[in-house]
Amino acid sequence: MLGPVTALVTTWLMRLLLRSRYWKPDADEEGAEELDEAEAEAEADHAEHVATRRQLPLLVLLLPILVPLVMIAFGAFADLFDFSTPLIAFLGNAVLALFVGLVAAYVLSRATLGTGPTRRAMEEGFHTTGEILLITGVGGSLGAVIGATDLGDVLADLFSADTGAPVVATILLAWFVAALLHLAIGSVSVAAIAAAGIIAPILGQLEVAPVAVGLAIASGAMFALQVNSNFFWMFKGLLGLSTQGTLKTLTVATSVASLVSLPLVLVVSLFA
Repeated sequence: MLGPVTALVTTWLMRLLLRSRYWKPDADEEGAEELDEAEAEAEADHAEHVATRRQLPLLVLLLPILVPLVMIAFGAFADLFDFSTPLIAFLGNAVLALFVGLVAAYVLSRATLGTGPTRRAMEEGFHTTGEILLITGVGGSLGAVIGATDLGDVLADLFSADTGAPVVATILLAWFVAALLHLAIGSVSVAAIAAAGIIAPILGQLEVAPVAVGLAIASGAMFALQVNSNFFWMFKGLLGLSTQGTLKTLTVATSVASLVSLPLVLVVSLFA
């Protein structure tokens, strides 16, 4: 019930915001000239190789996707049904499977499109993933700092001291912990799971319905999706936005959604 209401209110607020002078296309969007040049280069590459490239069967072209999926699935089922071995676990490792898919894609691209387009595609891929790995690496290091400094125990102590506090204070604290972990770690799901793990041991002592605490964690973990998130950079690249433009859309939108959902959670917690 809270999800659709949050989505509608957030969309309405963002619509009002983006219709104002808040949005500046020159600074918030990637240069149109650069995009046109990239598209023209891609079309030239396509025209150059369309007559000479080898036509391979569809099943062969899908191998870079299918092979990693089969490897990962086989490893998962082997572990599930207890017939896994070190070799099967190695072959079913997601990192190895994706690397095999990458190599297969490179080989097929060289065979069908030639060296030039393949090299340019690899360069563009490395350019995009380089900044993602750098920023999310910083987020991962912050997550490691949280674990090394026992911050989780400190946050758990806050809840232990809060067992007799009003319902509203407990909900706000749960929201704050999840938001803090999300800002540090960069992953919504990891932040939510970590916050739940911190709160779970003393959940029975709190005078709040568990579902309300769960909603507060979900609301807080959504707050301010920003530069240490993989999705931030995917969003930026797919929509052709600058970093500033992505902060003004994705980061602001998730922050607004988190803040909009918080009072709704507070209302639910009073009646749950």
